[in-house]
Amino acid sequence: MSAARQLAALRPNDRIVIVDAQRAGEGASARNSGYLVDSTLNDGHLTGEHLSLYKQKYDLNRAALETVKRFVDAYQVDCDWDDSGKFHATSMLKNEAKLTQFHQTLASCGIKSSLLAGSELHERLGTKFYRMAVHTEGGVMLQPAKLARAMITALPNNVALYENTPVHKIEYGSKKVSVTTHQGSVTAKQILLCANGFLPSLGAFTQRAFPLTLTASLTVRLPNKNIHQSARQNLGGYCRHKLWAQPYG
Repeated sequence: MSAARQLAALRPNDRIVIVDAQRAGEGASARNSGYLVDSTLNDGHLTGEHLSLYKQKYDLNRAALETVKRFVDAYQVDCDWDDSGKFHATSMLKNEAKLTQFHQTLASCGIKSSLLAGSELHERLGTKFYRMAVHTEGGVMLQPAKLARAMITALPNNVALYENTPVHKIEYGSKKVSVTTHQGSVTAKQILLCANGFLPSLGAFTQRAFPLTLTASLTVRLPNKNIHQSARQNLGGYCRHKLWAQPYG
């Protein structure tokens, strides 16, 4: 949806077609953790000349986050937007040095963050499981399915959406690409494959792409009685309690 919206803005005279094997908004994008991430810990140990690269990555993430925010504001999207930030946390002593370095890296890039530990961290998270955490302010949580469905209803006029239309074959010619489905075919000058980790199922990047799950969510414990009512009240409870922890150990 994001790619189609951007293409429509850049090429208002082109016809853009989205082909989705499922009902749009029912796949992985609408069922993920609902993170909008600005800063990441993946390369938080980098220093010196690598700081400029980290800052570029941060600026790109911020631009994406702000793009979503403009859409949410423009269309008054009710997607449980929560900009309470993000905790990069560890429960192990050996990882505290990495978090400290990450905090220093963020400061070197001019990115505001807080280093929390002990009772201060326990009070913020509501648990004593974690020893230390770096809190960054720019992260956002939202309900991804609500955002996806809102983007569908607000597609530009030059974008056509075909749902429940699995692609059976993709043929690349010298000047065009043909996509075959059970309902017919689409021919275009260019194609964007937006299946992420599932690209190999379309015959693309078979040796370089694969799905990977690394995150988990913490919710309020569900009591045995009145389970259905409690589930409705508590699912997503960790978002309401502003707990967004990315564990390292």
